[in-house]
Amino acid sequence: MAVFSADEQIIYENITNIPKIVPLNGSQIREYYSDLPLQRAVANIIWRLNGDTEKSVREEFASVFGDEKYYFKYPFSISRRTDAEFYALHVRRGDKLLETAYHPPLKRYVETLEKMIRAAKRRELSQSGRKPAFEKPLVFVASDHVTSIIDELRRTRPAWTFLVRKSALHSNSNSHSNSSSSSNSTGHVQKEFNALSESERTQKSIELIQDLEFLRRARFLVCTYSSHICFLSQMLRDQDPKSIQSLDSIFEELWPAG
Repeated sequence: MAVFSADEQIIYENITNIPKIVPLNGSQIREYYSDLPLQRAVANIIWRLNGDTEKSVREEFASVFGDEKYYFKYPFSISRRTDAEFYALHVRRGDKLLETAYHPPLKRYVETLEKMIRAAKRRELSQSGRKPAFEKPLVFVASDHVTSIIDELRRTRPAWTFLVRKSALHSNSNSHSNSSSSSNSTGHVQKEFNALSESERTQKSIELIQDLEFLRRARFLVCTYSSHICFLSQMLRDQDPKSIQSLDSIFEELWPAG
């Protein structure tokens, strides 16, 4: 298999089931995503959940957080409540490990998120004149191999609360980009997903949508733009673009964290 340099992003376009590899460098990516407000507007016009799917998302929020108050409506920055604040990590595994040259260690995800939270607290202090508390963060974790990373994350920051969808921990079948995986799998592999039955693919797609609904509502998100899930989360948000930090080398300067 070809080895791609760190300054290339590999995008697969399925055209009659034949993968087409299109390398993009950092400047091309920045030019393509330069009109983020317009792209977000279009994305949120297209992104509409049917009744059953929205119900399943609400149920997942209530299950994960124990309270449906975290499921606030778009636009999120306007309707956000400080008593319903959470953060998120998206960690891609599976066939993405073969497509990209750099795979950030979990420790870097946590350290990056911690820096973003502390920087926000310092800004709040300068604006209010009061000392903001550095609370124990609620962190939602989305991954196509969550069972392999959740324990390590909890060991890295024992005082933090890391949350996942319960179905992501108990699923024993092939995973979609953000849902769970079996103990014998390394995450989402497209060929394996394609081999699932229609009902299984539908369920995995719903689980993917559920994860995206968590990611788009998080105050801060740390992920990798080499994953389309990370890019789509940016498109579906209304928060400051800098509220997402990518750990990919060529994408770090796209919307750098403030």
